[in-house]
Amino acid sequence: MNNEKRDAILLRRIGASLIDYFIIFLFTFLYIDEFGNPEEASLIIDPLIALGIPTFWFIYLPIAEGILSATVGHYVMGIVVLTDEKEEISMKQAFTRRIADTFELVPCLGSIAYFVAKGNPKGKRIGDKWAGTRVLYKKGNEDKVEFPI
Repeated sequence: MNNEKRDAILLRRIGASLIDYFIIFLFTFLYIDEFGNPEEASLIIDPLIALGIPTFWFIYLPIAEGILSATVGHYVMGIVVLTDEKEEISMKQAFTRRIADTFELVPCLGSIAYFVAKGNPKGKRIGDKWAGTRVLYKKGNEDKVEFPI
């Protein structure tokens, strides 16, 4: 994959992540608004009930990728997650990719994932390396794939 193509896909990945994390933050806001207990000037949520927030993240991203090979953000941005052999990924691969989010995306707003993918000839972040996956255009020249829905 040449640098131009890698960088173009990388920009689409950033857009997809922004869309997906907007969905997650919107869910978080609505969830806290619904289940939180207003006390004084803050909104307090029971720790057990708060588990719904990471549970949503843990279900939404890997399950969407495992079943559809794309999240909502990927779909909107025209990219798809496939194996290195350009086949649909398994649930195990989807969960493996997303485990790396805990240190690639969350703490530094994705900067670790960005620089790792930018420095990789195939545009892979650590989660992609662990899972044996690639993010590709669903249509393109060299890495042409059909959307697997």
